[in-house]
Amino acid sequence: MALSGLQKASAGDASSSDVSGLELLAHYELVDQKRGAERSGFAVLLELTDRRLMLESDVPFTPGDQLSMNFFLPDSGSEAGRTKISLSCAVAQCRDAEQLHYSARISKIGESSRRAIQNLHAERDSGSQE
Repeated sequence: MALSGLQKASAGDASSSDVSGLELLAHYELVDQKRGAERSGFAVLLELTDRRLMLESDVPFTPGDQLSMNFFLPDSGSEAGRTKISLSCAVAQCRDAEQLHYSARISKIGESSRRAIQNLHAERDSGSQE
């Protein structure tokens, strides 16, 4: 199954365990515990595993920010099906302040979301060996 629409033509120099080169739109919600404020918006996922991710935002984040994210991945073996992925993550560090690229560690993820991400890796790995 091709990953058209999810993966750029070049995956760069990422390790085989990463799905990199993604441009996957994700909705996030951030609750600022100190101010009691909540903000939400959209970010682009650039790399994704079931343990961490890299994202590009249109607004700055601070290390330690807790994000709840939702996005969709294709179902394995189905051209039209999609799996909703919901996870929580903590912003670990800013990787590029100019482009607002951040790495984050996943702190909470459901089993179906974890499987969908692992299937994305399996599809990518099998596609690169053909």
